[in-house]
Amino acid sequence: VLSPGSVYRPEWGVTNGSLLDTPAACHDLVDHVAPPGLQVNNERLSQQVVTLKEQVSGEEKLKAAFEEFKQYEDDRVE
Repeated sequence: VLSPGSVYRPEWGVTNGSLLDTPAACHDLVDHVAPPGLQVNNERLSQQVVTLKEQVSGEEKLKAAFEEFKQYEDDRVE
């Protein structure tokens, strides 16, 4: 049985009761202990988010162009 102040994982140098009190500390820990496949999945998901944003932006531009054309056609008829 370890005492509360003892080192839980000596190779980490983290004692029981330690806190990850900053986002940087949490991010650093996740980078070092997360399985390698998790990092790959995170990168792939990040790329998919970028691709989806580009698609949405393109669809919004297409919709705006269609609305502009529709207004042009409506103005010609009147």
